[in-house]
Amino acid sequence: MMQQPPPPSLLPPPPSDLSSYCFASPSTRIRHIIAVSSCKGGVGKSTISANLAFSLSSGSEEGPRVGVLDADVFGPSLPLLVAPDADLVTFVGRQIRPLERGGLPPARRPVKLQSFGYVNEGAATMRGPMVNQLLKQFLDLTAWGELEYLVVDLPPGTGDVQLTLCQELRFRMAVVVATPSRLAWEDVRKGIDMFEGVGVPCRAVVENMAFVQEDDTNWGEWGDGGEVLDEELRGRVLREWGEGGGDEAVAGRVLDLAGELLRDRSEAAPPRPSPFGLPGQNSAELAEKYGIDATFSLPIYKPLADSADTGTPFVLSHPESAAAAVFRDLADTVEEEAERLRTEGVKGELTLSAGAAGSDVRVSDAAGSELGVLPARELRLACGCASCKEEFTGRKLLDEGAVPEDVRPQSLRREGNYAVQVVWDDGHRSLYPYGQIRELLEEAARQT
Repeated sequence: MMQQPPPPSLLPPPPSDLSSYCFASPSTRIRHIIAVSSCKGGVGKSTISANLAFSLSSGSEEGPRVGVLDADVFGPSLPLLVAPDADLVTFVGRQIRPLERGGLPPARRPVKLQSFGYVNEGAATMRGPMVNQLLKQFLDLTAWGELEYLVVDLPPGTGDVQLTLCQELRFRMAVVVATPSRLAWEDVRKGIDMFEGVGVPCRAVVENMAFVQEDDTNWGEWGDGGEVLDEELRGRVLREWGEGGGDEAVAGRVLDLAGELLRDRSEAAPPRPSPFGLPGQNSAELAEKYGIDATFSLPIYKPLADSADTGTPFVLSHPESAAAAVFRDLADTVEEEAERLRTEGVKGELTLSAGAAGSDVRVSDAAGSELGVLPARELRLACGCASCKEEFTGRKLLDEGAVPEDVRPQSLRREGNYAVQVVWDDGHRSLYPYGQIRELLEEAARQT
């Protein structure tokens, strides 16, 4: 029987060092994985995710390679937000090839798309463990190829799905979406705290539906007023000089007149309605408490709302609009912060390895320097999973006498940006956040 040749690889030859990639497998290499999250549903997170992805794809002549993963199994939005160029699901070997949609000119690479809604048109009626398993399959069975950015549209909340994804993926950073309302911002704080707890830096916040915008004027930047501003400026220049004036003098004076005109129009314009609170009213808290300086405000704007129902992202249908400029500014911030975080590495990252006899576990920092050694059984007894420790009271449930004296780790692997998973030879599986490991090392040092 003739053996079938292997499917063609979607990847160029691998670089010598894959440590700077957030995800690497035989069929996929992703340099930056960006989480887009909102703890409150209905704030436009999926719209922001799609437009961010297409804004990232337009950054150069060829454009970075970008993908979008819709991680909301119960309410997938991507199939409605983005109509693919072809909706036929195909395979690369045993893996799913993502669908694609052409990006912005001059980018020639399309944006890759994956959502449960593309492969299943019915309702996702399943319990939490099944959803987690489905998401893991989506991650393992999608052949993304080589990507600079994968934007992951997380479902609302801070529960099991979010934690599973933070364990399975090494998110480079997170973008949180909300409205300026106090109710939404209570959940924003919870979302930022969750990301901090799992080692994912939150670097930008988008205030969606921050004000009502009836047209694409009065955004406060020269050029956003279109022809109206051009005609008014032309009139002032002609009134001042007629047909004369030197080029340099005219150029300088034109800039002065532009500033005066914008100030005049800004003072004359009525205040923009802000149904959910004043835009930017939470910026001071973000900067002081969380160190987040990048806040972006988007309006309630009919063309932006309509685009969500057409299958064409707003930045494709209205690339010259002021709202599209905000998405580009957001994409620029994501690019800059992601690259900076890649260079800095994961804060507080630890590596665990089994000792020669397996009776102890050695702990090293990101540079490879050994920080200490933990007896394997003590580490096993410190497991904080739901079967070993009551989550809310902290009461210990583990029967220590049932743990063998010679228990050994079978495998140790990093989970996301914040923890190490250990599989023990007694059949148990434990997850140890870096903070807990450091506390165990400190306790061991005090006892010696």
